[in-house]
Amino acid sequence: MIHPYQFLELIDDETPVGFDLWLFHETQHVHLQSPTGWRTFAVKKKNEIVAQVRFHIHDGIARASLKSPFGTIQSDKEFPVEILFSFIQFFEDELKKNGVNTIVLKNPPVLYAPHQLEILSVSLLNFGYQITNAEIGAVMKLEGSFEEKIDSWEARKVSQAEASGLTADQWELGKLETVYNFIHDCRIERGQSLSLSYNEVKEIVHIFPDRFLLSVVRDKEKLAAASIGIKINKHILYNFYSAHPKEYDQVSPVVLLLKSLYQYCKATQIDLLDLGTSALAGKPNVGLLDFKL
Repeated sequence: MIHPYQFLELIDDETPVGFDLWLFHETQHVHLQSPTGWRTFAVKKKNEIVAQVRFHIHDGIARASLKSPFGTIQSDKEFPVEILFSFIQFFEDELKKNGVNTIVLKNPPVLYAPHQLEILSVSLLNFGYQITNAEIGAVMKLEGSFEEKIDSWEARKVSQAEASGLTADQWELGKLETVYNFIHDCRIERGQSLSLSYNEVKEIVHIFPDRFLLSVVRDKEKLAAASIGIKINKHILYNFYSAHPKEYDQVSPVVLLLKSLYQYCKATQIDLLDLGTSALAGKPNVGLLDFKL
């Protein structure tokens, strides 16, 4: 039986995509990671793309994620397993023709697309792919109230923070530099760093202003916590960077910050709040992971 799917390499982005592309898979974002060196493979059904993956090629290595938290095969919900297998074989063959000997994919948390990502993970293992880096993430479903999601100790922290006069809200993007510098200084205080410079973040925000959210906790006019959130698509908010200074450790203002993010998500019909992974040098950052969980 002849199936209605066509495997192809995309030269342009004129063909409509039949699913909501994650931000890190969009053309403008991958070109921010590198303006050249990309190849895009897709599966077309009728007149739209139903699966797609982008690779950056360098020194025989094809990476679906170059300077982003993840990059992988994305597809619509109805994408058949049989066609997925054929698609993997297709882009492997095409890449090998051009001297590629290593293919690297990095999946987002399974909750981003449970059905597709579970099938994709098993399919890649069947093809002989190996897991080289596994990180534990924390993702909150927007169901019920924030207080129902957290343990009693953290709920007390929220009450204490509110009782002490701390307030949480969202800021306009014009205050990006203030928020970035605050988070940067908090990270430096703890002997940590940020993966992107201010100019790099500013460039991404300039291109995707509707995808970024600045949230803060204030102690009167003083910042006690802040975060830079990224809307991966209309259903997912990723807490990209967040921090608070050591002087507020006892108050734990980040819990109040997360409550603000949770309420924002519920008010804007966002389904998932991704708190990110918790790792240092490839190993779990147990303290941070416990807090997120």
